Amino acid sequence: MIPKSHVDYWTLKIARNRQRDQEVWRQLEAKEWSVIVVWECQLNNRNFQSTVETVLNGIVKNGEDYRLSIETRKCSREEYYLKQRLSKERECKLLSEVKELFIVHRK
Repeated sequence: MIPKSHVDYWTLKIARNRQRDQEVWRQLEAKEWSVIVVWECQLNNRNFQSTVETVLNGIVKNGEDYRLSIETRKCSREEYYLKQRLSKERECKLLSEVKELFIVHRK
């Protein structure tokens, strides 16, 4: 809500704050952080318990997401190493076959 006095000042200030917040959130999320925003008005007696539950749920979900991402990266690494090993094995087999053909051809 914009105050009744100095409307131009507050409109610009709030717009700049929102833009800054969005930039900071994007930077944090780019570093794989999850952002939970709590406003001062959410901490009053009437909303406090609900706010605490929301934050706790967010933290639990972030933890679950983090564990899942770790497992996904682990599986991706294992797949990558398996593909690398199979590729190396195919390369060695092909090289062996080429050598065999070369030896047979020379005779």
